[in-house]
Amino acid sequence: MNPNVQTFKRVFWAFKPCIDGLEHCRPILSIDGTHLYGKFKGTILTAMSIDANNQIFPVAFAIVEASKNTELVGLKFNVDLISALVERWRPETHSFHLTVGEATLTLQDVQVLLGLKIKGDIVSGTTAYNWRFGLPEDANENVLHQYVRAYFLILMTTIMFPDKSGNDIQVVYLPLLRDLTNLDNYSWGSVVLATLYRNLCRASNVKSRDIGGPLILLQLWAWERISIGRPTLMGPVNATHHGPNPLGSQHQIRIDSLGRRWLSVNRKRPEGITTLIGYRDAFDTMLHHQFIWQPYTQQILSFLPGFCYDDSTIGQ
Repeated sequence: MNPNVQTFKRVFWAFKPCIDGLEHCRPILSIDGTHLYGKFKGTILTAMSIDANNQIFPVAFAIVEASKNTELVGLKFNVDLISALVERWRPETHSFHLTVGEATLTLQDVQVLLGLKIKGDIVSGTTAYNWRFGLPEDANENVLHQYVRAYFLILMTTIMFPDKSGNDIQVVYLPLLRDLTNLDNYSWGSVVLATLYRNLCRASNVKSRDIGGPLILLQLWAWERISIGRPTLMGPVNATHHGPNPLGSQHQIRIDSLGRRWLSVNRKRPEGITTLIGYRDAFDTMLHHQFIWQPYTQQILSFLPGFCYDDSTIGQ
């Protein structure tokens, strides 16, 4: 690299007409972003307001680096692994075509890994999250319900139904939050699995450049079933009156779903696979012992709460 050439990782700017016009806008700011796919990679961000004519008014701009590994609820996405799996997804069969056979995600995977209910009413309806909050100590019942709805929106936008923007949610789900006592009657696991299927089918198109949906489910599924590039659990194994916990230090026996154990892992991949090409080559030479067809043994299920294996005959 030439020492006389200075480069930057990110830049922020605002034009003077935008600065002068901001005082005539409503006191509302929103930020939107899009990925750059040309010669220069990254993400361009735009801060916008609303002027007196109810039109969008650009205020400021920024170009930042694109993150290779997206982090969600403490879990970093392995973009190379996910991309390699997408390349092997076949919309005709809704399955991954591997050298050892065809494999796919099932309702059992959703229930065991995420703890979502797979039996219940259909989730349907008619046609931003970027903040954190704490519940006031003196909150009344109405305030408590508001916070529960807000927290459920966070789950929807980050784990269950995230889109490519990472901060939007379809309004079809909002009416379902009116009656909190009825939330447990819906089959949330079914719609999460269907959402992932739909996004995998869209991403398998050669013209697609990105993927949305519950990718956390896809990555957890891959780590449970495929030994290629699988990280190792970190920390000592929990010892309780139930005996040693083989699920790792992050997992609480009879409380957490199985997916939680992957929140604390060794980022170093034992096979040295660090690129998409590496995963492609490894999948091309996959052997039978590198794929686990039945990972959820009775011993593992015995450490999970009941909602992770109730109605197990439906998920299989």
